[in-house]
Amino acid sequence: MKLQTLILICISLSIDPAEAAESGGAKTEVLVQASSSWDGAPFAYPDGTPELSVVRITIPKGVSLPWHCHPVPLAGAVTRGQLKVTKPDGASVTLQAGEGLVEVSRQWHSGHADEEVEIIVVYAGAEGQPLGFGQDADPELTAQCR
Repeated sequence: MKLQTLILICISLSIDPAEAAESGGAKTEVLVQASSSWDGAPFAYPDGTPELSVVRITIPKGVSLPWHCHPVPLAGAVTRGQLKVTKPDGASVTLQAGEGLVEVSRQWHSGHADEEVEIIVVYAGAEGQPLGFGQDADPELTAQCR
């Protein structure tokens, strides 16, 4: 809670939270920072009132997620396990615990967990907009994805 308060104070004072936290003994580590997703595609922010969502996702051992799409930019970090993310063209990335990722958005992809995986994901969406959907979703939604 103290670190969260420090970050909020720094933001309100326009101070870099990483510098302020480290001066107080706390350490910060940027896991990922990018201007495009892991496959090089640029971000496309949704229209509407901005809404951030922080989501913990747990994928059981041996589970392959169905093909799905996120209409909004998102980034996350694997906190436990190993996750392989694959696109229909075969391009893939494998993430280990402790690694960050800027995920593909507006593209179909799937994930596979050989062991239980936990990821924390931050979605940069808009109020009322879904964070993700499968191929069986409304055609208006699925048309957003390639």
